[in-house]
Parts: sequence; structure tokens; C-alpha cells
Amino acid sequence: MLSGVASFDRDDEVYLVVTPSDGLEDGASETSASLTVRNSAPTLVGVNISPSPGIAEEDDLQCSVDTPGDADGDAIEYTYTWTDPNGGSVQTTGPTTDQSDMLPAVSTTEGDWVCTVTPNDATDTGGSVSSTVTLEPSCVYGEEECPGLSCDDILSNGGSIGDGVYWIDPDNAGVFDVYCDMSHNGGGWTLLISADGNSTYWGNNSPNWWLEGSDSAPASLSNSDYHGFAYQRLETNEVLLCNTDVARCHNFSHQYGISLYSFFVNNTTYTEYSYGSYGYSNVGSSSVLSQYESEMGFSVGRHSCQWLGINDQRSISAIGYLADGNGGCDGGGYPYHDDAALGLGLQSCVDTNGCYNGGSGHKAGRSRAIDGIDDYGIIGPWFVFGR
Repeated sequence: MLSGVASFDRDDEVYLVVTPSDGLEDGASETSASLTVRNSAPTLVGVNISPSPGIAEEDDLQCSVDTPGDADGDAIEYTYTWTDPNGGSVQTTGPTTDQSDMLPAVSTTEGDWVCTVTPNDATDTGGSVSSTVTLEPSCVYGEEECPGLSCDDILSNGGSIGDGVYWIDPDNAGVFDVYCDMSHNGGGWTLLISADGNSTYWGNNSPNWWLEGSDSAPASLSNSDYHGFAYQRLETNEVLLCNTDVARCHNFSHQYGISLYSFFVNNTTYTEYSYGSYGYSNVGSSSVLSQYESEMGFSVGRHSCQWLGINDQRSISAIGYLADGNGGCDGGGYPYHDDAALGLGLQSCVDTNGCYNGGSGHKAGRSRAIDGIDDYGIIGPWFVFGR
């Protein structure tokens, strides 16, 4: 046997001549058919991409061939093809003798990128070899450069680093900062408003319920009035009402897919519970009232008729529990609830204009018939989140 590498060159005509011999005399020689030595295609052991992993839009990617070879010793040229995470060809380089190719960072996006290298020796094309690199986002989800859709969206996509300020753009109308509660009541709650209970900013019938907000997000929850962009721009299916802190909250799971602002400007009411209330059908189970009291940390007067929800338009009340013992039940006198109130921006007979609804200058946290005390005073602060 002869070594093809040592004995033959490409395009050589090779044949075999066989001459028999008995040791005394040679017989007639026979010649085989000839063969042409064919070209050996070039080979690659592998392809390497660096850095790996990389950062999208920040790192240039370098694709290098690993141990190229050609049995004939021919010069090898390479064709490089870069494929994006969607499977599209983004850049093709070659044929070139360069044993590496660079994809500029500006051409990259988050996801898996593939570099495929195909060798050629001017006669034959060798087998293609590929390598994949994962590019991570150039910013953290929930930062200003990479806003989420909501606090819940940021939490669901792994961007949470705990309670605090994040950035969102829920309606593709521009980013804004929000305070997110990521650790209580299931997490993913976007702060819509906060209210100092002694302030009139969020009192019942305050014009601010019908106005859009623009406040920058607070760094933490505090006893102050806050009216942010999320109030009108974040559509919610749940509204979480909390008093004092996030340990005392009630979830109004309205499932309307609207902003809190939309409840008021579009005259939309959500009734979680109503019994015997004038202008309302009976809705829900009375057990929700016990649940609400437990969650708020107070007991509240039940009276003859009760209502719990968002935007009671009859009494011009915002969010929470109301009850009455006369007109709010039968429509006579003052035909709305005003004998008990526990929540934010609620009407009661201890308001600045007594039992008349409407008016102005009402305290946001004014309550009535709490823990057996008729004029209980102010409760707060209040925090309202959406999800």
C-alpha cells in the first residue's frame, strides 16, 4: 500500500503494473485501468465566536475558524454568514483568506446569533460549520432604556430587583417612572396614586379624580399626595386599595381593562358588593364586607344598606365601603350612602358640607362609623395600586 498523501498529487494519473514471477523467469506484465487523483475538499474542526455571551448593541462579535486543513495543501478561502435571532442573513463576508470575521455591535440585537463558515480551495467547497452565541440585552428590563409595560410585566419577565422605582411605557406613548411593589399581595403592583388622609387633594368630589397626573414616582411610600402618569395611562384589571401600608389592602378585581382615571371621566362604576342600596342591584356576598374590615384593620357600621366598590356616582365617592340607614336605601331624603364610610375620597355626613354630596374641601381620609365611633376622623395615608 502506498500513502496517497506522500506518493500522489492531485490530478495524477495512477495505474498499477503487475508482473508475475516464479523466481526464475518473469511472466507477461498486466496494466490496470488508470485512476485520476481527485482534489481533497478543505475541512474545519469548528468555529468560535467571542465574546460569549455578549451584550447586544455593545459588543463587536468575532467569528474565527478552528483548525482549518486541506490534504492537498491548497490555499483555503472562507465565506462567513451571520444569521440573526429571526433566522435572517445579516452579513456575508468572502470568499476571503482571513481566518476571522467581525460583526459590528451596531448590527446586533438581543437573542441567539449564528456564524456559519464555509471553506473553499478554488476547486471544491468543504462542509459548512456553525457556532451560536447568545446576546443579552444592553440594559435591564424596567430601566429607562428598556421600559416594561407595567410593574407586573417587569416582574413576570425577570426584571424585578425589589420594591422601588422602575420605568414603563404601557401604551407606546413615551416612558415614565413608577413606583412598583414587587413583594406584597403577589407583587407586580404599579402605584397609581397616594393620598395624605388629611389633604383635600383626593377628597370626594375633588376635581383631581377627573384630571390626568404627571408626578414623578416617589422613591418609597409616604404620607403624601401623588398623582402619576400611570393613573391615566395604565390599563388595569385589578385595583389594590391600601391604608397606612401595604399590609392592609383590599383587591378590587374589576377585570374591566381600563385605567383608574377612566372610571371617573367615563362615569364607570365597579360594584363588588351591594345590598339594599338605592339605584343598585344586590351584588355579591356579605362575607366580602368581613373580609374588607379584616384587610383594612377596622370594623365599620353596617346600617341597613351597604355598597363596596369604585366610583359610587350617586354619592360622588371614589373607592371603598359606604353604608346608610335611610335615603341611601330607599331613595328618600339624601338618596345616597352617607352614614358609614371607610376608604378613600368617600362621602359622609361628617364632610365639610354635612350630608349633602358634592361640594369641595373634603378630606381624603375622612371616615364615619368606624370601630363604633360615628365621627372617627381621618384615616390614612392611602395607596392605590393597579395591576
